[in-house]
Amino acid sequence: PTSLEESEKMVRHTTPVSSELYVQAGAFSNYGNAARLRTSLARLGQSKISEIQVKGRKFYRVRIGPVESVTRADTILEALASKGNEEAMIVVQ
Repeated sequence: PTSLEESEKMVRHTTPVSSELYVQAGAFSNYGNAARLRTSLARLGQSKISEIQVKGRKFYRVRIGPVESVTRADTILEALASKGNEEAMIVVQ
């Protein structure tokens, strides 16, 4: 057999990467706006603000979590959407 055929028969074992599930409620260029949103989300679960850089600009992400299940993340997402937050999304990190 050629080396290509041999390589197709090889099985590679990798260690799964641990990940966590979050609901991103918003991202703001102004920290005050992020802090206000975080305060308003207290009833939905633990939330945090993290600073990120996108194309040289600073943003503050507001995320709820880590969330224990996709079902719980969906429930949080629905609650945010019902309050007019159509940009909220589920994020795996």
